Amino acid sequence: MFNITVRPDSSGTRTLALSGSIEAESVQKIDRLIKDVRQTPGPVVLDMGEVTLMDRVAARFLARQQKRGVALVNCPRYIEHWITQQTAPHESRK
Repeated sequence: MFNITVRPDSSGTRTLALSGSIEAESVQKIDRLIKDVRQTPGPVVLDMGEVTLMDRVAARFLARQQKRGVALVNCPRYIEHWITQQTAPHESRK
C-alpha cells in the first residue's frame, strides 16, 4: 500500500512524506503532487523514511526528480543505492 502526506512548513518547504511501496502507478500521483506544490515558491522535499519497496519505474522517476532539484531525505540506504544506479552510466549489454 502507498500513501503520501503533504507537510508545508513555515520556511516555505513542502515535504511530501511517502510511505509504503512505490510502484509505477504511484509515480503519477507523486508527479502530480510535486507539480501542485511547485505552484508556490520554495523547496520540495520527498521524505522517504517510510518507503519499504519500489520498482524500477519509481527509482528512475526519483532519480529524475533529484536532477530537477527535489531533495530526498530519510532515504533507506538500499533505496538510495538503487536510485543512484539509475543515474549512473550503464555499460552496454550484449
